[in-house]
Amino acid sequence: MKWETVGCLIYRIIAKVHYVLLCCYLRYNIKGDSKSLLIYDNPKVVCPDNLTVGEHCSLNEGSLLHCVGNVVLGNNVTVSAGAKIFSTQYDVSHWTESEKHYHLRKSVFINDGCWICSGGGVILPGVYINGKNVIVGANAVVTRDINESNVLVAGVPAKIVKKYE
Repeated sequence: MKWETVGCLIYRIIAKVHYVLLCCYLRYNIKGDSKSLLIYDNPKVVCPDNLTVGEHCSLNEGSLLHCVGNVVLGNNVTVSAGAKIFSTQYDVSHWTESEKHYHLRKSVFINDGCWICSGGGVILPGVYINGKNVIVGANAVVTRDINESNVLVAGVPAKIVKKYE
């Protein structure tokens, strides 16, 4: 057996063990319906005990959920590969007046049926996607609440570009 083959086999075993441990860790720490949560490859969840998921949600490879300030995903929410959700940011209200900078924690809510597309769709702290079946386009940056249902938002900052019937 060639060493390259042995190395590849060892890598695959380690990757599988890592995946199993990650799934167990997330399912144990996440609130809500973690039993129906689909976890693909290697999403990163910071503070999973501040993440609440509904039924049949999915987290995909390379997605980042920074849940320091609480993140709530409704039912059937997909966070695609490379998408990011942040619930903390610097307080910039007194940025130049002080040498110390503090973080603010702001909750994020994503309603039922939403899809955060791959390629870096970003949800910033304090954003509430109150509409159902909202698609956040690839590389969109959502800076404000989205209250309409059945829409596609895209751009920087994200705005509604299409409505679905």
